[in-house]
Amino acid sequence: LPQDNGFPLRIWIPDRFGMKQPKWITEIEVSDSYVEGYWVERGWDEVARTRTRSVIDTVAVEAAREVDGQRVVPIGGIAFAGARGISSVQVRVDGGDWQEAMLRTPLSEATWVIWRLDWPFEAG
Repeated sequence: LPQDNGFPLRIWIPDRFGMKQPKWITEIEVSDSYVEGYWVERGWDEVARTRTRSVIDTVAVEAAREVDGQRVVPIGGIAFAGARGISSVQVRVDGGDWQEAMLRTPLSEATWVIWRLDWPFEAG
């Protein structure tokens, strides 16, 4: 384990933000009661659960095409929910209907999911 990544000991807690991922551990103390950590003492969130989020990062206008008489524009992005994983992504544009995106199989439950939707485009 390199020094920059937490040598000599690092603990990884799934589904938690980095402030809950102890690094550079040189001593462990066992307690029979709850003890607030450094960041909680300073007002940070006690649990620090990773929030579910998704972003559109690609709108491939140049790849627009006709599908069954409808012009579609491929859009895509990533979604993440920590160790909870992502089971679906839905996209809604300008208050229209929600549309189910296609998901690529993630490398693990703890990684980003890449998604894509052929969005039915209408001029105007």
